[in-house]
Amino acid sequence: MPISAPSSFGIYIHVPFCKQACSYCDFYFVTKTDLLQSYIDRLLDEIDFTLKTFANGRKLQTIYFGGGTPSRLDLFNLDRIISRIDAIVGLEHVAEITFEANPDDIQKEYLLGLKKIGITRLSMGVQSFDPGLLKFMNRAHTSDEAKNSIQLIHDVGFKTFTCDLIYGNPNQSLKSLKQDIDTLLSFNPPHVSAYALTIEPGTRLGKYHQLGRLNPLEDDMVVEHMNTVSDTFKEHGIFRYEVSNFARVGHESVHNSNYWNHTPYLGLGPGAHSMDYKTDSAGKILGGFRSNNAPDLKKYCSGALQNISEVEQLSPEQMAEERLLMGLRTRDGVTMNELRNRYGYELNERQVEWIKTTEKINLNESISISNENLAVADHIILELISRR
Repeated sequence: MPISAPSSFGIYIHVPFCKQACSYCDFYFVTKTDLLQSYIDRLLDEIDFTLKTFANGRKLQTIYFGGGTPSRLDLFNLDRIISRIDAIVGLEHVAEITFEANPDDIQKEYLLGLKKIGITRLSMGVQSFDPGLLKFMNRAHTSDEAKNSIQLIHDVGFKTFTCDLIYGNPNQSLKSLKQDIDTLLSFNPPHVSAYALTIEPGTRLGKYHQLGRLNPLEDDMVVEHMNTVSDTFKEHGIFRYEVSNFARVGHESVHNSNYWNHTPYLGLGPGAHSMDYKTDSAGKILGGFRSNNAPDLKKYCSGALQNISEVEQLSPEQMAEERLLMGLRTRDGVTMNELRNRYGYELNERQVEWIKTTEKINLNESISISNENLAVADHIILELISRR
């Protein structure tokens, strides 16, 4: 049986440097910049060592700079990274290059430089415009800096961008959330990513919670916050297409949509993940893998070209359930034909019967969760998969 691979892929680049530690963040980051140049050199080596083999003749469709805080990088080194990728696989098929930035790093000259070297989409870490909430989350920027950064994005002429917003904060009233939403809407954003605050172990908020000094917002209030976000954006033509993502028509994230749709991706940098798989000639998945670079900057910069700390083999059934997990968080859901033809996966009788009785999942030619139930999508999905 001939074995082939998907026709396109994406790249995720983890930039681990941050100005300071946000109180809620459990992503891998460092606040010291003494290894920044070593990181750049090692990243270029990793691109040289892995990219051509991973691409295997496939078309690069998206690049995503995440973190950490990519806007801690200077334009010269960022240009080196993009140019190195271009030299190896080319950028002619790239539909989107996303770059995460924080408002306190943004100047007009920097944005003009980003645009010149090929960045097509900005992701601005606003989180809130409320000074008290920004302080509680230990964000480095001020409310005015957040507003100015969004205005600068418009002034420079980026056609698409997104702003992050956090709701469900223990110190956040519904009135405060509505003020954040109204302020953001005044800048006419084409896309918004809105996340409920989660208190993660090992973070500053996690430690406060463990000591009994902080309690999360009640679940019913978080749901009310989520519904307020969704309903208000919808009224202004910004529609939910995934649990946490809202966009005007044509401004949906290509990279994230590909991730949810199981397009392979190569992760570069400390803490970055990769995923790939093989298919037969008919496009049915035969199996795949997920790997991750060790979340350790010193180890990453040590010069060892093999930095993978873990590789997980994925069966077609595991990948089908993962596709369900991600796909059911989206507006479109997953078609039954895709599950059948791509993964060889069929819902069993227990799952079908549960779907009929729960009235929270739509099932016909596709399977999806109704918009009013997306607030509890993760719970619904786990209930469905547990009946396998």
